[in-house]
Amino acid sequence: MRLSITHRTTYMYSRPVFLDPHFLRLRPRSDPAQEIAEYVLTVSPEPAGRSHGLDPEGNWLTCLWFNDLVEKLELTAGFAVETRRSDPFDFLLTTPGFSAVTSPYPEHLRARLGPTLVPLGCDATVELVRTVLPCESLVDFLWGLNRTVHERCRVIVREWGDPWPPARTLAEGCGACRDLAVVFIEGCRSVGIAARFASGFVGGDTGGHSHFLHAWAEAYLPGAGWRGFDPTHGLAVTDQHVCVAASSSHHGAIPVSGTFRGTDATSTLETEIRVDCS
Repeated sequence: MRLSITHRTTYMYSRPVFLDPHFLRLRPRSDPAQEIAEYVLTVSPEPAGRSHGLDPEGNWLTCLWFNDLVEKLELTAGFAVETRRSDPFDFLLTTPGFSAVTSPYPEHLRARLGPTLVPLGCDATVELVRTVLPCESLVDFLWGLNRTVHERCRVIVREWGDPWPPARTLAEGCGACRDLAVVFIEGCRSVGIAARFASGFVGGDTGGHSHFLHAWAEAYLPGAGWRGFDPTHGLAVTDQHVCVAASSSHHGAIPVSGTFRGTDATSTLETEIRVDCS
C-alpha cells in the first residue's frame, strides 16, 4: 500500500522571539515493513542551518537553528511511504511459549533491550494483566492484552499533553491513543516483555483530513523483532500504519521539540494532517 501524507505544524508567537535549536522527528523510518518513496521538509522562515542524524533509538532526527527573530514558524513534511506488512503474523518465534515469570529473551538480549523492559510499577495494570492470563503462547498473550485494553478503555480525543499514567487511564476507563498505548506497554513490561512507544499515522478510516498523530505500541518478539499492536483499534499493526518514531518513552517520539526566548511572549500551535491511501 502507498500512503501519501502531509503533516504541517505551525507555531504563532505573540511577539518576535528567538528560537533555540529545534529537533524534528518527522521523517518516517525505513524498515522491513515500510520504505520511504518521497520526502520533502519545508521550513518557513528558512533556518540558518540544518543537520540530519539518528537519535539514540535509530529515529531520523533533524536539527534546525535560526539567527533572526521570528513571529511564526511553519514546518511542513510531505512524504509517500510504501507499506509492505499485510500479514502481521508472518514470522516464526524462537521462543513461542509464554510464562509470566520467565523471560522470553536470553541474557545478552535483555541487556540490549534495556529500558524497554522496565515497568513503572502500576498495580492497576498488573490486575489487568491477570485477567488475560493464563496464556499458552507469547502471541496469545499480546493479542489478549491488546484486545483487553481496547475493550476496557473508551477512546477519547486529547489533543495536547503527555500520556496519562496507566492507573489513571484504567480508573477513568478511557483515554487517547497515546494513553492506551502506555497501558499496553506497561502490561507487557510487567511480565518481562520488552515494549516501546510508537508514533505515526494510520490510513484506512482517517477520511483524508485528520488533526492528530496516532500512537500505538511495539513489542519485541524473539525471532521476529519489533512488532506493532494498536489497542485503539484492537488490532495488530499492518500496512495501514506508518511509523515515524519509536522509543522506550513517549518523549523520544515527540515530532517537534524546542524552546524560544522572548520577554512575555506566548505561543500557539496548530497542526494539519492529511493521509491519502492508494
